Amino acid sequence: MEEKGDYSEEELPKLSLIEHLEELRKRIFLSLVAVSVVFIFTLFYSEKIFNLIALPLKKYLPEGSELVFTRLQEPFTLYVKVSFVSAVIISFPFILYQIWLYISPGLYRREKKVLLPFFFFSLFLFLGGILFAYFILFPNTCSFLLEIGKSFTPMISITEYFNLAIFVILGVGVVFQIPIIITVLSYFGILSPKFLIKNSRFAIFLIFLVAAVLSPTVDVVNLFIFALPMVFLYLISILLSFFFYGK
Repeated sequence: MEEKGDYSEEELPKLSLIEHLEELRKRIFLSLVAVSVVFIFTLFYSEKIFNLIALPLKKYLPEGSELVFTRLQEPFTLYVKVSFVSAVIISFPFILYQIWLYISPGLYRREKKVLLPFFFFSLFLFLGGILFAYFILFPNTCSFLLEIGKSFTPMISITEYFNLAIFVILGVGVVFQIPIIITVLSYFGILSPKFLIKNSRFAIFLIFLVAAVLSPTVDVVNLFIFALPMVFLYLISILLSFFFYGK
């Protein structure tokens, strides 16, 4: 009864459509400013950042082999892309904060107390996914692909490598949001623990399908390295769903 009283007595601010759009514009503008400022900073360190990104491949390249470029402007374009992606990742906590400032006025105090930690866990899981991909998944992928092509001389384009690395590393970071998404949907009663358990076989099949799409190899070992953490996250999500369902 006390919780219902809290909801009924607390008044949420009422904004018109124009005010909502103005607030959204403000949050997007501040996020873009943050990315732009960080971009200028990362532009000076783009070469060092790319060298870090290239480490999972370079340690498996044959002796004397290096990454190559085939177009005169390619290194410049690459460093701009490296700086931009780095700026977005570094600014991600600030962007999350802007998202929170936009949606929080429409939440009751009790909802804020529950949902605010999800933003921190979302950031933690995103970074955890990036680290997992960088240190474990992607190096194994590079090793496997180079082993297949050992009869040939590798001439890997810097742009092609960067695109592949970012696709895999950021893709894993996004996929690691599974527990957050399922827990939030359970909190609002959209998903139930019973539904998650009943459809677990389909969910695991879908996880392996996503792993096969995101993984650049058809190697079974890499597929399991990619998929098993997601299966574990799904099982954790079921436990969290039991705790938060319908709150």
